[in-house]
Order: sequence, then structure tokens, then C-alpha cells
Amino acid sequence: MPRTRPPYPPRFRKAIVLLVKNGKSVSELADIFEPAAATIRNWIEKAEDGTAMKRLDGHEQEELRRLKEKNEVLVEVVRLLISEAGSSGSS
Repeated sequence: MPRTRPPYPPRFRKAIVLLVKNGKSVSELADIFEPAAATIRNWIEKAEDGTAMKRLDGHEQEELRRLKEKNEVLVEVVRLLISEAGSSGSS
């Protein structure tokens, strides 16, 4: 009878998918963290087509909101710096 185990937690699956997207190989991660390479490829496929990992818990929703706000501020700062650099360079 095949060995069964509880499902991997969603945060673990997300982390593995992010590692692959950042250049780690599926086979390397399968060797290190134990899910089969085919399992990892399924997680990637589901993440790419949006069928999995859609729900965020309350803490994750708050963190996402906070990071989006921070990103907006940083984008505005970069725009201002670029604008200042352009006007000081032309004088």
C-alpha cells in the first residue's frame, strides 16, 4: 500500500513555487524538501492558472494591503527622484 501523508500546508507550497520562480530547479527542491518533482510541477501549474492558493488568511490580507501601500509610496518617491534628477541635469 502506498505511503500517505497529510497535505503540505499552503504556505509551504507557495514558498516552493516562489523558489522555482526565482531560479531553483524542481528536482533540487524535490530532493531537499521531499515532495515529488511531479507534485511541485502541479503546484506551479495551479499557481500559474490561478486555481490554487487564492485564499489569504486575515494576517496575509493585512500584510498584502500594507505592502501595496508601501509600494505606492516607493513608486511615488522614485518618480519624484527621477523628476528632480531630470530638472537638475538640464540647468
